[in-house]
Amino acid sequence: MSGSGPVFSQRITSRYARALFQSASDKAARKTYDKHIETLQQALSENTNLATFFHSPLVDREAKTQVLTQLGERLSLDSVVVSFLKVLVMNKRFEGLSQILQDYQALLREEENRQEVIVKSATPLTPTQVKDLTKVLETHFQSKIDLKTEEAPELIGGFQIHTQGQLIDGSLIGTLQSLARNLEGTSQL
Repeated sequence: MSGSGPVFSQRITSRYARALFQSASDKAARKTYDKHIETLQQALSENTNLATFFHSPLVDREAKTQVLTQLGERLSLDSVVVSFLKVLVMNKRFEGLSQILQDYQALLREEENRQEVIVKSATPLTPTQVKDLTKVLETHFQSKIDLKTEEAPELIGGFQIHTQGQLIDGSLIGTLQSLARNLEGTSQL
């Protein structure tokens, strides 16, 4: 779905995300919108012809909005979500959908005092480790944690925690790199 299309600024995508967020009457509606946009994104990722159709400058906006109406019916998307997607098409912002969804999900997390944390580890974490780490992080950040794990063998050992632009590096490779930087600094004295 990405590719050589236009890149939209965070300012633009966050405005669209906030507009959709504010159009929801309550928390349940906001979660529904989130699920429905994800459903559409999944359909686009599974059907490359459909994604190409929506991202093609050769297909006029009216044809795209008609297909969105049909997709909305087929996928049982909320009418507000379909209308929102049509606005994106009409304003030539549909290619920013992925970033808009990320911005929207950030608004949901903020409303619920949740934050997304990505833990990269050299080896897969056990369910017990995930549970324990989640508890520790919830205490540390004083919020609910949406923990996502990724295996990263290049870390050699340990883990890295990524959240809100922060990196907590407890990996062996991070320790070795830090040591190398310190040694370089002392050799220049």
